[in-house]
Order: sequence, then structure tokens, then C-alpha cells
Amino acid sequence: MKARLVEMPALWLVGFDFFGDPFRSHGGWSAENEIGRLWQRWMNYLETAPSSLDAVKEMAVMYEVHIYHPETLQTGELEVFTGVEVAQVQVMELPLEVVVKRVPGGRYAVFTLTGEEIVSDWLWQLDTEWLPALGVQRLATHSFQRYDARFKGMDRIAESELDVYIPLAS
Repeated sequence: MKARLVEMPALWLVGFDFFGDPFRSHGGWSAENEIGRLWQRWMNYLETAPSSLDAVKEMAVMYEVHIYHPETLQTGELEVFTGVEVAQVQVMELPLEVVVKRVPGGRYAVFTLTGEEIVSDWLWQLDTEWLPALGVQRLATHSFQRYDARFKGMDRIAESELDVYIPLAS
């Protein structure tokens, strides 16, 4: 795992979302849980309706955003979003099924996970090991994963890399 601190501008994303316990039916990295099913719905949509997303900046880069709510720790429920970045969301005419998210800009810790680290229990290491090692504290509102050409897919996880962005408290 490699770590770095970055300042980034806000991102405008379009895609699909889900609210609830994403691991209720299946734990971990699985096409059977709600996150896996959300990705499947999003990828199927992109295959059938790509012309509706003309303002997409780079279709080869995908995002998975986790939005934490006050009850997340007690219930395990959170909002999960999958999508792509767009340049000008305010002038776009989006189909009904597509939602828009604005990921706040600011200071983020970026962790690059490789191979089996991606499917490990890395989420629990964030607060106990990784963020303290950087001398920073997370802002517990959201986090996101950025999937680019380095992520080869679940069937080639050993060859893959993935960046996880954690917003930092001031």
C-alpha cells in the first residue's frame, strides 16, 4: 500500500446509487451483494445508453462513492454510488434513472492498493493504522474509489491497482 496527501477540486459525477446495507445478502467483494449488483446495473446501462452521457470526461475512469450517514455505524446502512465524472452537469439533460453527485474538493489521503490488498479488510486499517501513520484524521462523511486502467477486473485482481480517497479533517 502506497499513501500520499493531495488537494483536489470538486468532482461532478453521474451514475446510479443504492441506500441500505450493501452486504446484507453477501459480504466482501462479490457480484452477489448490493455493490456488485449496482456495478452490474451501471455497466449494463452504459452499454445500452452511452449517447445520453455526452459530457463524460473519461469513460475509462469509474468511481465508487460511499456516503456515510449518522446511522451508518449502528445499522451498516450507507449510500453507495457508482458512476463517471462529467464536465458540465448543470447544462446536461440526464435520463430519469441517472443521479448526480458532487464530491467535495479539499484535502484527501490517497491509498493505492495492489493485488490482494484490494479485496482485503483494508477499510478497518484506515483509522487504526494508515491515517495515524500519516498524522491525519478522516472526515467521516464519505470516501471514494477511483477505478482506472490499472484495475484489471475481479478476475485479474492480482494484477490490479486501485486508489482509495479519504477526505481529511481540517
